[in-house]
Amino acid sequence: MLEIVLINCKEIESQIKNILMNYDYCYKISNDINLETNKFKIYIIKINSLYDKNINIIKKIRYQLNDWQSMIIIIVEKEIIKIKLLNEEIMPLSIIKPDNNYNSNLNNSFQRALISFNNHPNTLKYTYKGINYNIDFRNIVYIEKEKDNKRCIIKTINNNYSIPGNLCNIISKLDKRFIKCSRSYIINMDQIAFFNTKGNEITFKNNQVIKEISRSIKKEILSYLRSI
Repeated sequence: MLEIVLINCKEIESQIKNILMNYDYCYKISNDINLETNKFKIYIIKINSLYDKNINIIKKIRYQLNDWQSMIIIIVEKEIIKIKLLNEEIMPLSIIKPDNNYNSNLNNSFQRALISFNNHPNTLKYTYKGINYNIDFRNIVYIEKEKDNKRCIIKTINNNYSIPGNLCNIISKLDKRFIKCSRSYIINMDQIAFFNTKGNEITFKNNQVIKEISRSIKKEILSYLRSI
């Protein structure tokens, strides 16, 4: 899922939604600055003064979270703020000043950010027992909840990995190819080879099989498989 965070500029939300109408993205727009390290985001941040606290938000994204992949578009009111930000090593995609070309510049910058999103590798990043993991979405077959344990098992094409947390927390970090098909499983629908609806059984491309599919989810799985 594409996440767009608008900080101090909620008034441009309708403009962003209009741009997104031309694309087939599953997206979420928020004003939440609860920053996560494991997701690519597009930030649009308005800076009103040289001492704006949102400058520290940008530095936190880049340096504290070590997130140099997310796109940051900055809107400034004055040229002197733009000059200050250009001297900061924060790698904004663009710094836009409201003028006659404001809407056009914002549209162009946002579309460039979307290109970066399309080219960004989709991976599940997390840390467990002091080890950093970075697992390509394409290689995940399914994720299974471990019984009597507060962790899950990621089944990939070649390996298995443990991940802390429950399925609801994990699926929030994945994209629309993944679906929670029961209380015990998240599946990658791109990895499905066969779906036996009568037997309520899914066979994956690596020949692994699961037989726990909620009835309410069957139509959604079939709809996705038909679309691809």
